Amino acid sequence: MAEYLHIDVKQDDDSGSEKADRFAQKVKTRIGTECSRYDSCENEKILVYEYTKCGFLCDRLHKNNMEKNSSGINSWKMRIKIALDAARGIEYLHNYAVPPIIHRDIKSSNILLDANWAARVCDFGMSMLGVESESNCKPKKAVGTVGYIDPEFYSSNVLLTTKSDVYSLDAVLLELLTGKKSIFKDEDNGGAVTTLVDFAVPKILANELVKVLDDRIGPPELVKEAEAVELVAYTALHCVNLEGNNRPSTTNIANLEQASSPCDVRNEGLPIGAEQLHGRSNKEVANSNGTEKHQSEVSERQQ
Repeated sequence: MAEYLHIDVKQDDDSGSEKADRFAQKVKTRIGTECSRYDSCENEKILVYEYTKCGFLCDRLHKNNMEKNSSGINSWKMRIKIALDAARGIEYLHNYAVPPIIHRDIKSSNILLDANWAARVCDFGMSMLGVESESNCKPKKAVGTVGYIDPEFYSSNVLLTTKSDVYSLDAVLLELLTGKKSIFKDEDNGGAVTTLVDFAVPKILANELVKVLDDRIGPPELVKEAEAVELVAYTALHCVNLEGNNRPSTTNIANLEQASSPCDVRNEGLPIGAEQLHGRSNKEVANSNGTEKHQSEVSERQQ
């Protein structure tokens, strides 16, 4: 039986052809959807991408009923795997692409899921190419999507660096943990519009992680799985530093592999109740994860 390759085709105008040409030459398939070739057909510019069967992460998290349409991500093991895939893709952009690439619009609607639920970073329309070093990156107008944009970049005249992508990735990590959109109406706060960062970070710092976890999955059932979810939560806390220099690199975030390993072994560890999740003291959490310094920053954000 013949095998068929499913593809997506994106048409490009002349104004973007040079950028698309450089993108096709420089970006390898490891970082995201496979860009098979860049070609011209009857004077039209096209990009041919690998088809990703499971669509956008945002749709799987937020559209329709997750139990019917998104059962593939209805577990903490899969959520953490998607987070790891996305982090690795962005790490490649920052550290291994030549020249390095700053995406500038990391969000759940720019993360695709293939037939095996592997996450692929996509849509490089706002990305910056040709930045050989961050020291040479001049300030540029803030771009991106509200709820994901680095607050340091649009509120201060700072140099654009890869740490802006790190902040945006933080919002995606929190989406995977909570199942909520990056900006939403908080019904527990009178329907006030809030960002996911402002909603989740104070609760995580207050040892109330269980209160923000997506109730469609529920709290982790095993100790090791709970530890893995906590690791993702505290990784997100590091990413939300108001100063980019204090955020981890994408290489550090890619160490989420430590979190995915415990989730692979379902028969190890003791059962855990919801009341036990996040049972460590505030002091122990701060010392082991370096989150103590976030307290003042969150207070500033809430004022």
